[in-house]
Amino acid sequence: MTTEAMRQQEVALTEARQRKSVAEFALKATEDRVAAILARGKAEADVIQFGNEAEASGWRNAVAAFDGDGNAYAQYVMFDKLASAYRQIMINTADSPLMKIFEFAANANNNPDAGAPPTTSPPDSAAPPSNPTDTAAKVP
Repeated sequence: MTTEAMRQQEVALTEARQRKSVAEFALKATEDRVAAILARGKAEADVIQFGNEAEASGWRNAVAAFDGDGNAYAQYVMFDKLASAYRQIMINTADSPLMKIFEFAANANNNPDAGAPPTTSPPDSAAPPSNPTDTAAKVP
C-alpha cells in the first residue's frame, strides 16, 4: 500500500506543478496585457499633450502678435467673427453707433496707434436724419 500512496503522491505533485506552471504563464500573460494597456494609454496621453502644446503655441503666437495683450487679441477675434454679419445685416445703418465699433476695429487693424474707440453721443432728436432711409439710428 505504500507504493500506491507514493504513486498517488507523485501524481498529485505532478498535477500541482502543472497547475503552478499554468498559473505562472497566465500571470505573465496578464502582466504583458497590463504593460500594453499602460503603454497605449501613455501614447494616447502623449498625443493629446503634444496636440495641446501645439494649439497653445498657436494661441501664444497669436497673442504675441498683439504685443502680448490677450484682451486685444480677444477683441480682434470677436470683431472678426461679428463684423461680416453686421455689415450684411445692417448695411443701411453704416453710421450707427454699433457700426462705429467695427470702424474702430478696422482702423485699429490698419493703424496700431489708434486710440480708444470713438465715443458717440446720442443723436439730437430735433435734427432730421442725414439719410432718409436710415432712421434706425434715430429711433429712441
